[in-house]
Amino acid sequence: MVNISSLIRGKSTGCLCSRNIKHGANSRININEKAEIFANRYDAMHQRCNNKASRGYAGYEGRGIQLNFSRPEFINYMM
Repeated sequence: MVNISSLIRGKSTGCLCSRNIKHGANSRININEKAEIFANRYDAMHQRCNNKASRGYAGYEGRGIQLNFSRPEFINYMM
């Protein structure tokens, strides 16, 4: 994965493969690991949308963005 702003500015040094993070056809993540990744992403979104103390709150719920699905629904959708 490449940071998009670095890519746009021409400052990208390559993807994260150089840090031993594999993706695509070479990725060997099992289904439980994938579910955990998506659960963590949901939890972070939930915090940004529902916790006024969250650093990202102003950019999400503070602007009216809400989660309209449950954690299991999100995980199933992403899988």
